Amino acid sequence: MITVAREEKAGMTLIKISGALVDQEDLAQFIGSFASGQKLLFNCRHINRINSSGTRTWLKYFRGLQSQGITFGFTECSTPVVEQFNFFHNFNCGGHIESVYIPYLCNHCKTESHVLFTTADLIKIQPVIPPIKCPSCKQQAEFDDIPDQFFRFTKGLKT
Repeated sequence: MITVAREEKAGMTLIKISGALVDQEDLAQFIGSFASGQKLLFNCRHINRINSSGTRTWLKYFRGLQSQGITFGFTECSTPVVEQFNFFHNFNCGGHIESVYIPYLCNHCKTESHVLFTTADLIKIQPVIPPIKCPSCKQQAEFDDIPDQFFRFTKGLKT
């Protein structure tokens, strides 16, 4: 089940989606509909799961926005969203991918963390993803995935 919060911000609508996209729910019922020319930014930080039904629902909704000529983008994309960007060609349905969380693991204390990067920064620094300081023990934490697979969605993106 998902929850949605909307707020108007600087000439655009910010839509925060939380929860699991696991049913063939009508996203338009949760998110609403919009007029052509509106600018939308979808915050996907708290999407924690997407299954095949959720994928179909997502594609139907965002393809509909795309066909209406509505400008939209995605920000703070969680790992499950990034996985879908990588698995399904055009999962973003023409929307701009602004930023994503990438997974880190501290080999010292085994703490998992996620760090927000803009896609522009990711394109610039690939293939070397810098280590971070572990938020728990302050030792070095490393990127916790396979770079060629995790960042596949950046291929062809413009900065």
